[in-house]
Amino acid sequence: MFGKNPKNVNNPRPKRFSYKKTWLSGIKIPRWQLGLGIAGAIFMLAVVLFSTQIGDLLSLFGLRAAGPNFELTVEPPSQTIPFGSNQAVYDVTITPMDDGIEGEVFLGVDISSPWVVSAEFDINPLVFTEDDQNSKTSHLTITTVLPGPLTEVTIHFTVRASGALTAPGGSVIIMLIKTVNTTLIIDRPPAPDFSIKVEPKTKEVFSGEPAGYVVTLESLNGFSGDVMLTSPDLTGYLGIYLESFNFLTNPITLSAGEIETTDLNIVTLSGLTETFICNFIVIGNEVVPTPPGLQHQDYAQLTINPVPPPQDYAITVKNTPQTVAPNGTAVYPIEIIRLNGFADPINLTTDLVLPHLNLDQIEFSTTVVNLGDPDPTITLHAKPITLDATIPFIVYGKVDDLNGAGPAERQSSGMLYIVNAPDYTIEVTPPAQSVFAGDIATYTVTIKPVNGFNEPVQLTDDVLLNFSTYVESVSYDANPITTSTLMHIQTKPGVTHPGFDFIVTGHSIPSDIVRFDQANLAIGVYPDYSLDITPLSRTVSPGGSANYTITLTRIGGFTADVVLETDLETQPGVESAIFNPVILSGGTLVSILTVTARNPAISADYPFIVNGNTVDLMGVPAARSAPEAHFIIQNAADFYITIEEPKSQTVPPGGAATYHIILTRLNGYRETVSLTHDLVSPFVSSAIFDDPIMPDGDNDAYLMVTATDPANDSTLPFIVNGNGLVNGILTDRQDNATFIIQNIGDYQIS
Repeated sequence: MFGKNPKNVNNPRPKRFSYKKTWLSGIKIPRWQLGLGIAGAIFMLAVVLFSTQIGDLLSLFGLRAAGPNFELTVEPPSQTIPFGSNQAVYDVTITPMDDGIEGEVFLGVDISSPWVVSAEFDINPLVFTEDDQNSKTSHLTITTVLPGPLTEVTIHFTVRASGALTAPGGSVIIMLIKTVNTTLIIDRPPAPDFSIKVEPKTKEVFSGEPAGYVVTLESLNGFSGDVMLTSPDLTGYLGIYLESFNFLTNPITLSAGEIETTDLNIVTLSGLTETFICNFIVIGNEVVPTPPGLQHQDYAQLTINPVPPPQDYAITVKNTPQTVAPNGTAVYPIEIIRLNGFADPINLTTDLVLPHLNLDQIEFSTTVVNLGDPDPTITLHAKPITLDATIPFIVYGKVDDLNGAGPAERQSSGMLYIVNAPDYTIEVTPPAQSVFAGDIATYTVTIKPVNGFNEPVQLTDDVLLNFSTYVESVSYDANPITTSTLMHIQTKPGVTHPGFDFIVTGHSIPSDIVRFDQANLAIGVYPDYSLDITPLSRTVSPGGSANYTITLTRIGGFTADVVLETDLETQPGVESAIFNPVILSGGTLVSILTVTARNPAISADYPFIVNGNTVDLMGVPAARSAPEAHFIIQNAADFYITIEEPKSQTVPPGGAATYHIILTRLNGYRETVSLTHDLVSPFVSSAIFDDPIMPDGDNDAYLMVTATDPANDSTLPFIVNGNGLVNGILTDRQDNATFIIQNIGDYQIS
């Protein structure tokens, strides 16, 4: 029972490890030397592993630790790739610092995600030499799984850079390790949706003509279903401006990935007498069992012009009646008025023919009047011996074709008196003139005796009787008169008239022979001009640009050039302020001022004024200014709102207009912005935002304004306010627009 245990099963002592003898076996090393060597090796390893920390510690005490060092940066620090894209690229840059580095820097990435297929550097390692201490960049490409997750996924990973490095030309090797934490976001797939587009954006027709538009629907992200088209604006215009409208196909069925179109056919109402601009939106609503479904809209504009009136012309015999003695001559100017661009030759004739009982001359200065010719005359000469005669006559103006309807004729009558007894003719000159409101118009009234007439003539007129709205007073230098006098008409300030005819009548004393003449007076305003600027304020980030619209209004026939200028470029934060065009000439009435901020620039509010200069305002230089505007540079997060053109919209009673409000977020502004407006009128039944609250990511809204029916003609300017937190303070940003209600072809009973 005490025999040998061959398997050593219960023996707790382990078997000794055996080794073979080598050439080292005979070397005897004292234990103190062996311990010293091991301690030295551990010290050197610590120097290598903790060299960076040692350097930091020395720096803490104001000592500079000479040695290699570098900076690791990753750009961008975070990025998002859209659904369906499977690659993200980061720039990984090593920049030598302090004494620089010499050697190889190895790059690595610690990333763990089931959505990542690979992560590769295009250059690895990055090599630095004594002569090459420039920053070096390697591109890290991360490839993800396709088609990707169905929800948003955020992947955090770390980029590493390490190397056993020396300072350039140095010999001490230091192990350096740097890391940067980075983020990759894989976006969720977009939801099925559709888009709508109405083309063309603008169209112009005559009253009674049709107008055609094309409505295009596109399936996005696999959308499929029916879309019903409507236009509340066009519905409101029916019976007032429009005869009818319809969509050729409605609803429209969209399949995934398809584009479908349909025609929008509009028939305008006949007989409109004024131009009307019809702004309308087309709304596409997804047909779903339980509304609301998806909704999108687009806008367009239709301008309806009245049918131009037919071309025509008129002739008028002037200075009639006239009185002459036997052997006397009467000359009658013939005024030619061409209407609506009529340009054809006009042939003149008269019903007077020779031989004539009382006349020996009947002569036109010309019998064919072409476009641009001076007005002709007809001259009548009485025979040397003739009895008293009253001679009415007609002048005819004939054309070969008028508006394609064949020959046409217009006429005017005149009168000649031949007298043997004393008589007179009264003449007012000039026959027509124009003055500015508030000025005095002066005419010469002349008595022309016939057969030795020498009685005084008392003058009267109908100016104040018929035109007191425009005229303050009428006076004569002398009255009664025997030869001539000056007639003065004092016009009222600020009241204009395109031209009215008045009559001056003469009563001879004591024979009471009555004669009269007619003249014309037009009252206008002094030539002038004004400037306007919209919007009055714009806010941009450093380096950003803003546009302002400068509008020139010409007054009283002002036609000279206007040169625009502003001192905004002299402001320290403004890089440039450029007008396009800088000269408003002829029919050019609008210029765009583009202002660009410097980058960098401090936050500032720069008020400025646009001046318009001319060298010829009634022959002298002049300047006019637009209202003060503001250019605001904002470094901090901020916002501004814009009402998209057209900012002025016209509707009939009961009609609706839609205004598109755009929110621009500056410098990463993410606060919620709420919208309000100040449009209040008894003729506005509603003014409603589709959504007055715009959280982060929501950057536009629509304001629909509806007029009452009936409604008075009204021009209603209003302001849309955007209210949001800026630096923790509630701040307003605003833009302005106009809502116009216009009655066309209506009547009232009183």
